[in-house]
Amino acid sequence: MAAAASSLGRSGALEITRRLAAICGPPFSRLGGPADEVAGRPARWVAVPGGPH
Repeated sequence: MAAAASSLGRSGALEITRRLAAICGPPFSRLGGPADEVAGRPARWVAVPGGPH
């Protein structure tokens, strides 16, 4: 998670995380961790919509 936060600077990473939480709901968004990747590259953030709405 630290790598994701440092990639944009802490305030930028926290702003993106805050916006994803507002869209998807707090339980469904977070900074990416070591096990998170997309197409073989580390994911900086993970967000899943909380429901169909």
